[in-house]
Amino acid sequence: MLAGAAAAVSGVGITLALIDAHSPLRAPFVLFSLFAGPACGLAAALPRRLDTATRAAAAAAGALLIDLATARAVAVERLLTANQAVVAIAALTALLLLCTAVRRVRSATPNGRLTDSRLIVSDSGSSEFDHSVLHSISNSVSKK
Repeated sequence: MLAGAAAAVSGVGITLALIDAHSPLRAPFVLFSLFAGPACGLAAALPRRLDTATRAAAAAAGALLIDLATARAVAVERLLTANQAVVAIAALTALLLLCTAVRRVRSATPNGRLTDSRLIVSDSGSSEFDHSVLHSISNSVSKK
């Protein structure tokens, strides 16, 4: 529910920035979407084995780097306008989240579990790993 609220605030911020609305909510919503969007995308893309504090710090640092690089493209290099920078950051956030979703779908087994190794057996048959483990277990039992 919290992620949905954050996505709604980010969407409203991007919309207010693109339509150039004069609203007191424009600045806080745009700032939220420019920082929280890339941070959430990077946090989702980071490996699950990292602890929460490390993922949050890395995601915040990455989001700051993305924002500073975009600000440099707007202010110093004059490659983008402000509206184009907002769209670029939103597109980068969407790309990060899409890549993470695709990676999770590809790593899911047919029964829906996420895998961390290639040793998970599919429902259709057994793998070479299973045969070697069963063989070593049967040999150790027969020796006793």
